[in-house]
Parts: sequence; C-alpha cells; structure tokens
Amino acid sequence: MRLKTKLVLAITALVFLISGIISLVYVSQLLHSTVHQSYITNRMVANQVVFAVRNALEDGLANRTIDPNNPGELRTLATHAVRSSATLQAVVKSVNLYSDTVYDVNIADSQAITILSTNPDNEDKPLPARREYSDLLSATPIQLISEVLGPPAVFDIGVPIERNGQPFITVNVGIRTTLLKEQYLPYMHRARDLMGLVLAAALVAAFLLSNIALRPLQLISRQLDTFNAPGELLYEEDPAR
Repeated sequence: MRLKTKLVLAITALVFLISGIISLVYVSQLLHSTVHQSYITNRMVANQVVFAVRNALEDGLANRTIDPNNPGELRTLATHAVRSSATLQAVVKSVNLYSDTVYDVNIADSQAITILSTNPDNEDKPLPARREYSDLLSATPIQLISEVLGPPAVFDIGVPIERNGQPFITVNVGIRTTLLKEQYLPYMHRARDLMGLVLAAALVAAFLLSNIALRPLQLISRQLDTFNAPGELLYEEDPAR
C-alpha cells in the first residue's frame, strides 16, 4: 500500500473516531437530560400525592383520641383514613393515567406495608424492592445507557411524611425504564440522523482535504521510487580496463 493511501486512511479513521466519541457524549448527555427532567417532573408528582395524603390524614384523624402507647392503633386509623379518602384516590389514579413515565404509585405505612396502590395486588404487602431513582441521576454515561436501554426495570422516587422525626407514611412513585426510553427515543432518532449527517460530511471533508494536503508527498514518493528503481549506467566502462 502506498504511503499516501496509508496516511489518507489514518486521517479518515481518526476523524471517524473523534466524531464517534463526540456523538456518544452528545447522546449520553441527551439521555441524562431526559432522566433528570423526568426526575423533576415526577418528584413534583410525588409531592402532590404527599399533599393529598396529608389532607386525608387530617380529615380522617380529626377529633380522634389515640393512645400514644399503641402505635398499631395509629397505623390502623391512618390506613383507614388513606383508603377512605376519595380525593386522594382520585389524585393517585390521575397521576398513573396522565403521567408519561409513572409506572405505579404506592403509599406505605411506617412498617413499609403498602396501604394504597394503583396496583391493588400490592396492598397489604411489603413495598416492592426497587432501586432509588437517584441511582440513575448519579450513573456514568455507559451505565445510564445500559439501564435505560437495557432490560426493563422500575426505580422509585420516595417522599416520606414524618411524625416525631420518624417516617410515618411514605409515598413511592415508580418510574419504569421502558417509559423513559419511549420519551427518549424521539430525541435519539433526531440526534442519530443529525450526527450521521455530520459524521458523513466530516469523513468526506477529511478524505478530500487529506488528498489535497498530501499531494506534495505524492510527488516526493514518486521521486523516491525513481531513485530506488534500477537505473541505466550513467557512465561508460573504460575500454582500457
């Protein structure tokens, strides 16, 4: 392979590598932005449910005499107040219906037992074991791409309601990665088309510019080939020898 061809291929490959790295960084930043925006939105959703839970507890426990030495009685009354609040149930159902990335909503007591859920099968059972959504926020670009675009998983955004400095009721909003992916893919497709166009243009420009820039090397290479080629005798042999 000629020297010029090797240099052109090397420059083109370098441009391809740099463009690919830039594309990966851009895609990962776009995904991180989607995940972060989903966190902000669904954290607000969780706070709205917390507000509805507080109102349900205030209405359900009003004018109730509770034995401070009987925490089980308080949990029972709180469970009844939460489950009997039509307003709270409407809020929870609306969140699950109209949020783009919410998979479910679970409200648990101080013993981590689900007392109200958008999935009735979860009620009176321990909260589903899930990772915190903050794991996605702190993930590296490769980990984030693997989590969101990989096998389906559910991450929780949990907001506690405290009593005497201890968690009393916890609102858990579950975010499913497949729903995050659906939010992300339209941006990904546009980014893919744009980066593909930029990459193709960069490769063509690198090939053309390298040909122009390396044209003098082609002349030098030809001269070297001429010097290295077997030449004719430049002098006549002495007849007397």
